[in-house]
Amino acid sequence: MSKLFSTKEFQEVLKTCASQEREEIFVATAFLKLGAIEWLHSCSHADCSIRLVAQLSPRHFVEGSSDIDAVKYCLDNDIEISLRNDLHSKVYSFSSLNRCFVGSANLTRRGLALTAVSNHETTGSHDTKIDRGDEQKLLFGAVPITNDLLATMIAQLNDVMHLEPDQLEPWSFVPEQGRQKEFFSSEFPDVPPAEVEKSLSAFLPGDLQSEASSYFCNSKVHRWVVDLVTEKEDEYTNFGWLTSKIHAALLDDPVPYRSGVKEICGLLFEWIEAFSDELEIDQHARTKSLRLKNI
Repeated sequence: MSKLFSTKEFQEVLKTCASQEREEIFVATAFLKLGAIEWLHSCSHADCSIRLVAQLSPRHFVEGSSDIDAVKYCLDNDIEISLRNDLHSKVYSFSSLNRCFVGSANLTRRGLALTAVSNHETTGSHDTKIDRGDEQKLLFGAVPITNDLLATMIAQLNDVMHLEPDQLEPWSFVPEQGRQKEFFSSEFPDVPPAEVEKSLSAFLPGDLQSEASSYFCNSKVHRWVVDLVTEKEDEYTNFGWLTSKIHAALLDDPVPYRSGVKEICGLLFEWIEAFSDELEIDQHARTKSLRLKNI
């Protein structure tokens, strides 16, 4: 059964689930505050392990939306923690209880109504734990934090605390990723461009709906398509060709049916037509194809 919880209601059900879980609590959160992880840890059963993945960007620490002391607390208390610099998800999963909560609540005191004035959050409940495939999506590209890495983070933060947030660079220890060539279906646009401001989307975070064009042009999926078209040069780059490329690149298990892949491809063509700064679409009698702009 699915149910939506307010901020305070979610705090209460989270406390109950944490006390009952005997195996593992898995949390994905953009922001992480010391008071919230202390609270969740204190609510959890002694036999239960906790794993976290959070965005933890330098900007978040400088602005105060995340605490470096929260990372230290995790390491001091055997809580496994990783950082992923593009993470926006908020997920709380309880393995032995077969329950999962997905919504807008970060692991912060305001996000969980642990302060007198809290955020207005909404969180949905699902009677299933997060499956392995979904967990892999959240952990893709994440960097495990060790005590040595924490020392590096603190040293880098000490060097930049005087800077304005928009002057901050990403962590130097996070290697630049090579071109991504495999994707989960949730990494592709999932609503038409005209509906991005009024529809929920797994591809586009809610706080970035007004920036859909720049978000798409900087996405790994867009870069991948540009690379494919560049490599093909003067050969065919039509709808059927891209559908086959998407089908071969999907990490979903099981892979969607051909009709589902065609839907993904159709929406991708719509987003390219609406927002791409590098690709253009040519309409033919029975199909359409892609080409680089100014070619």
